[in-house]
Amino acid sequence: MRKRKLRGLSKRRRQQGNEWLVPFVDDMACIYHGHEDSNDHSMCGPQIFCCPNAARVFLKAYPDGIPPLAVWEFMEDSTLLGWTLPKVFYFFFCDLDDLDTIFFVGVERPNIRKVLLKEVSLHQWEDVAHRISTKANKRKRRTAKFRRS
Repeated sequence: MRKRKLRGLSKRRRQQGNEWLVPFVDDMACIYHGHEDSNDHSMCGPQIFCCPNAARVFLKAYPDGIPPLAVWEFMEDSTLLGWTLPKVFYFFFCDLDDLDTIFFVGVERPNIRKVLLKEVSLHQWEDVAHRISTKANKRKRRTAKFRRS
């Protein structure tokens, strides 16, 4: 399988402490559809990655989880805080002990603000988060279905 590159990211560009990585298609953030009812979009929200490593692990595990033409951008926390419509943000964050494993969790308001500003750690949700690993011998604690935005 060919390794997917994160379109839009420069290798020289370093992530700043107040930034998150977000994939965009046609200038719109890629959305995770967290619902079963096709008429209820209340649980839809943007997919937010803690860093390029989290994106790498996700794309290796779910190559079709983000459209190939997506452009990846570092977004400041203040910009993301301006997104008032979604009531849930879906975060992908690294396992601190294993670079080939990430966690995925939906965070609802008012916790979104605290997470974006790094006042609370996403790791407090590890026990309810979906675990995604690129290692064949790792068991997934939970599995998640990912659809293209």
